[in-house]
Amino acid sequence: MINLIHLLKKPLLGIDLGSSSIKIAELRTSGKKAVLEDLIMLPLMKGAVEGGDVVNPDMVANCIM
Repeated sequence: MINLIHLLKKPLLGIDLGSSSIKIAELRTSGKKAVLEDLIMLPLMKGAVEGGDVVNPDMVANCIM
């Protein structure tokens, strides 16, 4: 596993786009460790993502905004 902790000088966002929800995580560093600062889970409307593909980008964008 590659240790990327030294690259996290500023907060970092991670986004997981699933078929039923979008998860957004904010990470920060504390010494040599990454710390989960915040986690948000937003439900997606059915039909926005199917089979791992975004089929309705407007639905996905509206969910994030």
